[in-house]
Amino acid sequence: MSLIHEALRQAERAPVTGTQNSYNPLSAPLSQANAARSPLVILGGLLVCAAIAFVVWPLPESDSALAKPITQELKTSAIALGENVVTTPVAVKTSTAALRLDPAAQAVPASSFGEFGSSAAMADPALNAAPAPAIQSRASVIQDSKSLWQQQVEQAVATGDMEQAEVVLKQWLGAAPNDPVPRGWLARIYMGKGLYLAAEPLLNNPVDTESQALLGLVYERTDRPRLAAELFEQLYRLNPKHGRWLLFWAINSENSGQLAKSRTLYQTYLTLFGSEDEALTRFSQQRLTSIGTL
Repeated sequence: MSLIHEALRQAERAPVTGTQNSYNPLSAPLSQANAARSPLVILGGLLVCAAIAFVVWPLPESDSALAKPITQELKTSAIALGENVVTTPVAVKTSTAALRLDPAAQAVPASSFGEFGSSAAMADPALNAAPAPAIQSRASVIQDSKSLWQQQVEQAVATGDMEQAEVVLKQWLGAAPNDPVPRGWLARIYMGKGLYLAAEPLLNNPVDTESQALLGLVYERTDRPRLAAELFEQLYRLNPKHGRWLLFWAINSENSGQLAKSRTLYQTYLTLFGSEDEALTRFSQQRLTSIGTL
């Protein structure tokens, strides 16, 4: 090992001969290939730097700086046109209220249609037309005609022209067959002519006292005294102050063979209504005398 160490020390002390390899890349001349490639490397480096700067460059907190010039430009244009325009910033913060539709804001002003009127009128021109006259209903026509028919009947009866009255009443009944007024009047005309059976259908299902009394007279004149007595009894019980119903009840009770009952009814009439009508009082007294002798 001593021989080896001695050889190494001698080698370290020996002078260095030959060319030293001391390469400096900045001062050493470049080859033709390296010289052509260096501008492209520089340009690529610049592009990469620009891209990195664009990505990492901090954005402004709001674009009000951009909105200001645009808003100012709109205001300038509005002033130049002589309009009163209210501008809004370009950047608008979204909120729940902004998502709601305002019907008033969506409406189209009528003035935008000029002389043609509203939007509804534009959609349907028939809305601008004059309303058509209302068609008068049949019931209204009949109601308006009733007063005329009644006047004509009263005039005909006053002059004794029963045929004309009958013609008008039939016309009235043709338009209103269930009206009790013309039915009762026409029944009276028939009864005045002795046409009791012709009058009876007009008095069926009477709705008022007068029609019931006329039907009772029809029963009496057509030899149905029991039916007449029952009907006049109903009328008298409904209106006990009407002495005529009591007297008709007594008469038809007598005609139907109910003598004891009829006697009581005649006596009741004389007691309650003996002073009202002298002729009817005399008649009642005569009937009591006749029944007593039977």
